[in-house]
This record gives sequence, C-alpha cells and structure tokens, in this order.
Amino acid sequence: MKDIDLLKEDRHYYGDVGRKYLSNSDLGTLLNNPKMFGVGRPDNKNFAEGRYFHQCILEAEKSKSSPTLMLRVVTPRLTRRGLRRQARR
Repeated sequence: MKDIDLLKEDRHYYGDVGRKYLSNSDLGTLLNNPKMFGVGRPDNKNFAEGRYFHQCILEAEKSKSSPTLMLRVVTPRLTRRGLRRQARR
C-alpha cells in the first residue's frame, strides 16, 4: 500500500508514516524557530482544539462517531467588590 493511502488512517497519519513528511507545524517551526525543529512537544489545549476543528471541517464523518465534550468555563466578574473580597482571603 502506498503512503498516500496509509495516511488516510489516523494511526498512520499520526504514526511512523506521517512522521516521514513535513507538516504545516514543522514548516512553521523551521521558519520561526529552527532550533526547535524535531523536538517533541507535549499535547496541549491548542493541539486538541486544532484536531477537533480539523476533524469537524475536513472529516465530518469521523466527528459524528467520535464522542465530544464541550465545556463552558464561567469565571467571576472582576469588579471592585469582587477584588476586595479576594484580597481579604
């Protein structure tokens, strides 16, 4: 099977086959911070959101079968009264 066919499956795309090729992120690293090229980065919120966006837009059939959890974070308003309360704690 050719690499292009293997790359249609996530396990190959994110695995050994996909690592043989430069990604958009790799190109950005080479241009902006070449010393960091090839250095692994821990997964984070931005990567997770990017994967989700990519899947929803380009692989809608996968996103329908994948569990999704959407959270909304509510933070207290930073009013003068709220700040005074925090300072007293």
